[in-house]
Amino acid sequence: MHDLVIRGATVVDGLGHDPIRADVAVKDGRIAAIGEIGKDAPETVDAGGLTLMPGIMDLDALRAGIDWQFRTFAEYMTMLRGRGAYMNLAVLVGHSAVRTAVMGEDASVCKQPTAAELAEMKRLVAEAMDQGAIGMGGSYSLNHSGWGACRCRRRSAR
Repeated sequence: MHDLVIRGATVVDGLGHDPIRADVAVKDGRIAAIGEIGKDAPETVDAGGLTLMPGIMDLDALRAGIDWQFRTFAEYMTMLRGRGAYMNLAVLVGHSAVRTAVMGEDASVCKQPTAAELAEMKRLVAEAMDQGAIGMGGSYSLNHSGWGACRCRRRSAR
């Protein structure tokens, strides 16, 4: 049995293949199957009309491909602009980055932010939007969630 089935997404694999409309099954935090998936998961997400790009942003790719010489969204945008001409670049504010910037190590455990922490997160997202972000992005990748999130997700899935 799979833990999660994401149904009807347009799947882009990151390998250059044409996008396909498919279901994606997840077991133990990993993709178990792509295609037509039966009804054998306790959690199902209807992703009709949405695009799913599983596995494109893994930790090794992030470590190899990102110059971490920035600490704020403004510094990130300055770094991008300094790289020269680019086309059709749109940047999202990362939920995990904002949560970690505000909560530190507490961001990676099952903990709701305090009212003050949530207010600061909202301020950072609004600031990034004012500086050119087109929206906020979230991820279910354990690589984006910190060391304690794996245990947290397994507990909450029961």
